[in-house]
Amino acid sequence: MGATGFFKHSPQIVAKVEQPKSLVYVGTEAESACRAVAAALVDNVLAHPNAHRAVLARLSQSGDRVRQMARNPQVLAKLIAELANSLKQIAIDETLANPEYYFVGEQGEIKLMNLCESGTLDGRDAIAALDKVLLPIELRERASKDELPLLHRSANVDAVQVHILQDRFLASVRDPARFKALGETRLTLYPVDSQATVPEQDVSAIQLQVRRKKEELIKSYGQNLRRLDTMLTAGELSREQLLSAYIEGLGNQQASAYRHVAHGSQAFFDELLNQGKPFSWQASDTRRFSHEEQLGRELVQALARGISLGQIDEDRVFEPVERQSRNAPAA
Repeated sequence: MGATGFFKHSPQIVAKVEQPKSLVYVGTEAESACRAVAAALVDNVLAHPNAHRAVLARLSQSGDRVRQMARNPQVLAKLIAELANSLKQIAIDETLANPEYYFVGEQGEIKLMNLCESGTLDGRDAIAALDKVLLPIELRERASKDELPLLHRSANVDAVQVHILQDRFLASVRDPARFKALGETRLTLYPVDSQATVPEQDVSAIQLQVRRKKEELIKSYGQNLRRLDTMLTAGELSREQLLSAYIEGLGNQQASAYRHVAHGSQAFFDELLNQGKPFSWQASDTRRFSHEEQLGRELVQALARGISLGQIDEDRVFEPVERQSRNAPAA
């Protein structure tokens, strides 16, 4: 019986094959982050004519101008510098508008001082700022060429791709020859402005704001730590209750108010405690612990961090104990 109707022809599925990408270095050490974003952005626009129209408009560019300037290596070098300058200024404006998010943790006060005094913006902070307010950036990092890259940000179909290899920022592009042809000589003809405009703000006030937030977090962490430890030791909270609150908190976590929490709340607080005033916590019970007891101690610390960062609902942890205390019969 012959095939009829829909079955006369086998369906043909044509898959769109994305051109593989290569990594290129298009900037000096201090400028490489914004240059890498600029090169990856140009590469995306050349591959997809309608890509990033809103982003280009904010950068005072257009797709037609990008495609025209990309035809000549020296003109392309100028374009990369123009874009990188604009990107850097947007990143500076964003970080200074939200200093607690970018500069609390991970040597933040030193980075803030460098930015305010010399206009030098840390490359990772620049990319984080651009990813937040301008365009999605897929950032991958590895210590050597043989190591699998660590993805710092979620993949996005419209994202430009940047890699960090041994602290150098590299653009991931489809046409590496176009960007390698720029050459170091052409690149140095169009440097990214190392003295990008830092808005006239009270630098001391910004630094004080960051310092006070750090101290506030350290104080909150210490208070929550002691409170939870006391309740665990007194039997007011069980390990099972702590674990339940912790798991529920993980499931309901909101975006962090501090960029460096992305590396983990423990690493974040370790950095704060190393930078800030000496902090000591003496557990209520100093004897040697069993495995289960040690788990309780670790849950106490994890919950204290989560509550202090606003990632875990404080009422969810403490309200059951306080309700039980209120309902207890008077002696």
